[in-house]
This record gives sequence, C-alpha cells and structure tokens, in this order.
Amino acid sequence: MIDFLAIFAAWSFLYFLRDRPLLLFHITVDDRIVLALLSIITIVALVLTDVWLNVLVEAHLVPLEDGVVVAFELGEVSDLVSDSLELLGASLGGRAQSASEWFASESEETG
Repeated sequence: MIDFLAIFAAWSFLYFLRDRPLLLFHITVDDRIVLALLSIITIVALVLTDVWLNVLVEAHLVPLEDGVVVAFELGEVSDLVSDSLELLGASLGGRAQSASEWFASESEETG
C-alpha cells in the first residue's frame, strides 16, 4: 500500500501539479518521457504486488455496470428532460416551443 502511495505522489508532483518543465542536471525532460516512465513504474508495481488481476477485472466490469445503470435510468432521464422543457415553456410565458413543435414548423417551411 505504501508503494502505491509513493507512486501516487510521484504522479502528482512529477506530472499533474507541475507547470514548468522538469529539469534534471540542467537538462529539460520532456513530458512524454515523464509520462512513459511513470506508466512503466505503475505497471511494474501492479504486476509485482499481484494487484493487476483486480485492476483488469474491474476495468472490464465498470463499463458493464454503467451500461446496466444507464439502461434502467434511461426512462427517468427522458422524463426529467421533458419536465424541464415544460417548466421552461411555462416560465417564458408560453413563448417557448417544444422540440417537436419546432421540428414540425421547420419541416413545413422546407418542404
């Protein structure tokens, strides 16, 4: 656990929080080199601590879980959008058109 804390600190200070180029012995180190070295160190640490399998499985399960959540909440989201559009129309005093009314009027004008 301490090794990943050290790697996190290295990523933070050497890559994310740096606003000037990295200088080592008066030589400017390119960001791509820093990124490559930190990536290699991270992958080696994952392999040596036997955490890589957990990360690999989690990387495959998260998109699946997100897809299931989106599939179940898709109806709720569309209801929220239509409700917010109705509120917008009411707050504008009926001057706002719904998307279907606007599309129908555009279709009549072009065709």
